[in-house]
Amino acid sequence: MAYLFKKRSREFYLLAAITILSILFSFILWQKLSFIQHSHFSDLAFSFLQGQLSLSEPLRYTSWQDSAAFGDKFYVYFGPVPSLLLLPLIAIFGQTFNQQFLTLFLGLVNFYLLFKLAGVLGLKSINALWLTLAIIFGSVYIFLTLVNISAYLIQVAGFTFLTAALFEFYTKKRWLLIGVLLALAGLTRQSLYFGTVFFVIELILSKDKFKYSHLVLLLQPIILSIAGSGFYNFLRFGNFFDNGYAYNTTFPDGVKEAVRQGMFSLVHIPGNLYFLLLKGPEAVRVSEVSFVLKYPFLKASEWGMGIFFTSPFFFYLFRSNLRDHRILVLLIGAIIGIIPALTYAGVGVWQYGYRYALDIYPFLFIILASVFVKDKVTTLAKTVIIYSLLFNLYMLGSIWNIYPFS
Repeated sequence: MAYLFKKRSREFYLLAAITILSILFSFILWQKLSFIQHSHFSDLAFSFLQGQLSLSEPLRYTSWQDSAAFGDKFYVYFGPVPSLLLLPLIAIFGQTFNQQFLTLFLGLVNFYLLFKLAGVLGLKSINALWLTLAIIFGSVYIFLTLVNISAYLIQVAGFTFLTAALFEFYTKKRWLLIGVLLALAGLTRQSLYFGTVFFVIELILSKDKFKYSHLVLLLQPIILSIAGSGFYNFLRFGNFFDNGYAYNTTFPDGVKEAVRQGMFSLVHIPGNLYFLLLKGPEAVRVSEVSFVLKYPFLKASEWGMGIFFTSPFFFYLFRSNLRDHRILVLLIGAIIGIIPALTYAGVGVWQYGYRYALDIYPFLFIILASVFVKDKVTTLAKTVIIYSLLFNLYMLGSIWNIYPFS
């Protein structure tokens, strides 16, 4: 970071202006989107403090939305880690403590982790900042941070733990700590357990003479967390393998239809791939029977939008060197990591972009870093990143017809 202050070039001032404006736009949008308030994790933390696993009363803002009805009780089916993190704050400030402050704090942690990770991977500070800004403000990540929906909080928290695990891997390689971080990621969002595959492959391919003992250190906390998660399920639903998602009381009609074909099924892959890669913005028409467009002409679909539309800097992934086994293993980790999302019945309604892709963004970030170490962050790349920032900050509220200065 000191490099940025020693060499105060025009690029430094440009980056400073972009960062300040991105924060300003984000604050304006956060204020405009504050009508959306979820309290699942604050309320569950309060229940934990009362010695209960179920919700003692309807959720403060959303009644029983996104909760599991089982027997005569209601449960939060999301992973428990955010509630555990909130426990001391709920104990001090009470049940009304806003869970979004945890999301915003994790946003600062993630910014720091990504910036430091980019530096470890060989990027100069100023280029590391470009790439960090791209992910934080130029992707679906910023939407998940600004909107206080509980399903988004678990994705931000899961991103934190997976990114921290990767940072540890590329620095000190303390395998037990990596395992603990992956366990926390999985206890936050179960699909993130799939990210373990990357670390296992890297360890097996390494020349580390202690790799099998290190493999045990890596897997111990993960296995324990899976067992703990199963016991948590058993205490709530009488089944080690039942996490409560099937008892969701508020599935949208489109998702209910998809669930009838299986909560996880190969039949869902084409639809998810479409929203991950191909779905673009929608036209804003004068009327449903007219193709005359009106301002703002384009808006995001509430069902999602492809990552190359929301974050065109991801096109630089195609410049990665797949002959480098390290990049290939990262790509395998990303492909394995996205499988749960691609086979899931719900594409993620009421979202900006394809939010499930955040599960693999830490892997994609490292691949992008390898590209920019080799090719530098060119003027074209910087232009694409700036466009991504502007596009996201302008469009992310459009699913509710909200724009920064409207």
